[in-house]
Amino acid sequence: MKRFSALVCLALIVAVTPVALFGSGSYAGRPPKPPDHIDAAKYELGKNLITGRITPTSQATNRSSQALRFKELQEKLPKRVQSSVNLAALSGKLSPEHQEGLEYYLLIRYKVK
Repeated sequence: MKRFSALVCLALIVAVTPVALFGSGSYAGRPPKPPDHIDAAKYELGKNLITGRITPTSQATNRSSQALRFKELQEKLPKRVQSSVNLAALSGKLSPEHQEGLEYYLLIRYKVK
């Protein structure tokens, strides 16, 4: 009887040990490291342009170059974002400062160059 109960205890220990070693789940590792320095003014300007909180009013003289650049950036955006953002609508409406802010936001947020 003692031998049987010892074998049952040993079997339970062997069965439970692997479960206890793995804990409650897997470890995902380190999260991505954020950029060292973010220019908050440029980032917010670009973010506000994308979300529509700022409507550009100035007429840029380089509409064709902006259209080409924005088309290129639109294609590089992730698929889930492409449907909700229309960069081509902004071409010809942004000042150089606004365009720089928009490109900076896309670089930081979506890693689009």
